[in-house]
Amino acid sequence: MSDWFNRKDTTPPPQPPKPNPKNVANEKKIKELEQQIARLTTERETWESLLRPSSREPPLSPPQLAPTPSSISANVLSSPAQKSALQTLQSFSTGTATDQLSESSSDLLQSTSSRIQRATQNLEFEIDKFASNVHAIGSYKELAERVAGEVLSIGARALEEREKEGRRRRGAEGGEGESQEVGIRDVLRSLSRVIDR
Repeated sequence: MSDWFNRKDTTPPPQPPKPNPKNVANEKKIKELEQQIARLTTERETWESLLRPSSREPPLSPPQLAPTPSSISANVLSSPAQKSALQTLQSFSTGTATDQLSESSSDLLQSTSSRIQRATQNLEFEIDKFASNVHAIGSYKELAERVAGEVLSIGARALEEREKEGRRRRGAEGGEGESQEVGIRDVLRSLSRVIDR
């Protein structure tokens, strides 16, 4: 048998406190973000290494020249549109056509840049004007809705007054203030009498 009074008191070892669930979630998030940072860093290094020319690669060979329009045979082409395009290219292959093309491309570049500058100069004003018009339309809509609501309420009141006046007239014609109309209560009363029989 055991002696209750002489036994040694044993206290259980203290348990470590439970971590806060928010801290656990934050630690998981930190680990995920660190992994993502590591992945992005390696990806960045890969992209930078691809952008940097390496000294180990052999120099690029000169590009292969595309066939000139004069070397293409018109008999090979099937549609008349392709043949006319080939003729246009062949006419541009001469020196004067190339000079005209470069002059026309520089004219095109200048005209395009001037059109873009004109458009950007007026762009802020046009945006402000558009916003002002949108605001004016919204204000007009709100005002129109308010006026329409007031007109409808006035019309509804006038109809109610007309109905009341009509009921009063019918009541006066029916004699001693009784209405000639049969009310719902009267219909239900007569139905209950029929059912009781």
